[in-house]
Amino acid sequence: MRIGFNDLWTCDTEAKEKVWKLCNEKGFVPKKRIKHAAATIGCVMLVMGGVNPEAKVVLDDFNLFDFRLNAWVNVQMSKASSRQIFHPQSLYDNDPNRFKDR
Repeated sequence: MRIGFNDLWTCDTEAKEKVWKLCNEKGFVPKKRIKHAAATIGCVMLVMGGVNPEAKVVLDDFNLFDFRLNAWVNVQMSKASSRQIFHPQSLYDNDPNRFKDR
C-alpha cells in the first residue's frame, strides 16, 4: 500500500553545506498525494494533480508554494483542469524576473 505525504522539505542548493530542512508552512496545506507533477521557477513551486491514496481519488487541483512567504496557495483555475497522474510538467515564462527573489 502506498502512503501519501504532504510534508515539504527544502534544500538551499546554493549554500556551501547542503542540508535538508522540514518546512513549517503557513495556512493552507494541499491534500496528501503521490504520482503528481511538480516544477519550480525562481522562488515558487507548482504542484498539480496526482492521487490521494487515502481517498483513492485522482486529484485535479493546482497549488503553488511561495518559498519567500513559506506558504501554499490553491490556484483557482478559470477552466476545470483534467484529473492527471504520472504526467509531465514544464514551465515557460517570457518574463525571467516574474518569480525572482526580491
